[in-house]
Amino acid sequence: MLPVPPALAFIWFGPKEVSTACSLGFFGYQIGVATSLLVNPLLVRDHENIEDIGHDLRVSAYGVAVAATAILLLILFFFRSRPPTPPSSAALDRANAAPDRVLSVVRRLLHMCNFLVLLSAFSLSYAVLNAFATLLNPVILTYYENGEEFAGTVGLVLIIGGTVGAVICGFILDRTRRFRETVLVVYALFLASLASFAVIVHLGNRALVYAVISVMGLASGGFIPVAMEFAAELTYPEPESASAAFLTAAGQSAGVPVTLLHGWLLEAAGHGWAHAALCAQLAAGLVLTACVSPDLRRTRAYQRRPPHTLVQ
Repeated sequence: MLPVPPALAFIWFGPKEVSTACSLGFFGYQIGVATSLLVNPLLVRDHENIEDIGHDLRVSAYGVAVAATAILLLILFFFRSRPPTPPSSAALDRANAAPDRVLSVVRRLLHMCNFLVLLSAFSLSYAVLNAFATLLNPVILTYYENGEEFAGTVGLVLIIGGTVGAVICGFILDRTRRFRETVLVVYALFLASLASFAVIVHLGNRALVYAVISVMGLASGGFIPVAMEFAAELTYPEPESASAAFLTAAGQSAGVPVTLLHGWLLEAAGHGWAHAALCAQLAAGLVLTACVSPDLRRTRAYQRRPPHTLVQ
């Protein structure tokens, strides 16, 4: 689902709304994650009888299946692939262009050095976020006795912060078109909040933990749509879904070894060294981000001419 918002935003919205629309797509995704964190613990309880747990899991699974089926039917019967009039000159060019082969698109993307640098920076950030979120519980439980509920709440605050950060960053991009600067700011804020968490988590002050996690959520959640919009700018006229899919795949792939490494360091060397390794990876990603040239190809396409009615 992650590559969908950039593509839909480009097709349906003009240059002054496209980044906000993309961010709202991620807002919906994050709301879904936050809802699952709230609802599933209420549906699936811990019982002495394992069959009772299985019953709760079935209720949860059937509920998800019914909701997903209803959404699928709504999309099949009511969702239109594009508006009758393209919202921008860039969207008009894309609509009038002949369909391209997937392998040709992939080959061209792999030859764009600017995009590959951003891809590397994104994969480091996404992998660090995955590793941090996956191993948040054991870190919290190390310093807070019987802190299972506290750890769950911290994870929820991280997700909620991400939803707010995504919308704020999208709004900023539509007003300023400062893609590189926005990416650098949220990346640096992510690094600063991650380093701060390592310092304050052992102090026993839950309010400080919530404050730092809120900032981390704003930065990490805002970084994802900003990076995907920046990638769309760098790779135009290639489809936004293609560049977004590359970013998602790279981030998820990097997340597996980074999470395993972080878990091993957590057990072998303790939280301090494990967290230092994550901060070092984010610092490397920040340096890579600073090396990306702001070649805004899509913005230049927006400025060429006003959109015309698309001939079907």
